[in-house]
Amino acid sequence: QGNLKFGDGDVDDAEDADVIVHEYAHAISHCINPFSNYGDQREAIEEGLCDFFALAYSRDISDYQRNLIFNWDGHNEFWVGRELTYSRTYPSDLEGDKYDDAPIWTSTLADISDNVGRDVTEKLLINSIYSYFVGMTMLDAGTLLLQSDTFLFDSEHSEIISIVLCKRGLY
Repeated sequence: QGNLKFGDGDVDDAEDADVIVHEYAHAISHCINPFSNYGDQREAIEEGLCDFFALAYSRDISDYQRNLIFNWDGHNEFWVGRELTYSRTYPSDLEGDKYDDAPIWTSTLADISDNVGRDVTEKLLINSIYSYFVGMTMLDAGTLLLQSDTFLFDSEHSEIISIVLCKRGLY
């Protein structure tokens, strides 16, 4: 509908920059590839990529609580927030809920970013969104990241991306 909406619970959502970046990332994703966000894993991928953009933004500002997302709005008595879960793998740790499964994808992207940099990771991610489709899986998302590296960087980062994807069960 062309606007961003924020909740106003015990901590107003728009007070947390992570929430603003996360919601704006949804808008970017929808503009790039409208109406593709259907299916359990596709919806988890969407939440995960939006969490990654929020996390990456926060990490550029401060290393404080670097593995937490929604540091202000969450992680309190009102809401548990989200955090990276480097030990979860695909498909064994899927729970069938987009919010519970999103950290698998977020953590994968964060691990890639730690190795190739934020700018490269964000370029790969944005490029791959153009190829997202209804019902896609996290395996598909991993393949699309690798394809983006081929298109944008002549496979310069494919080895490290493949290692991270393998570690997560996504390759």
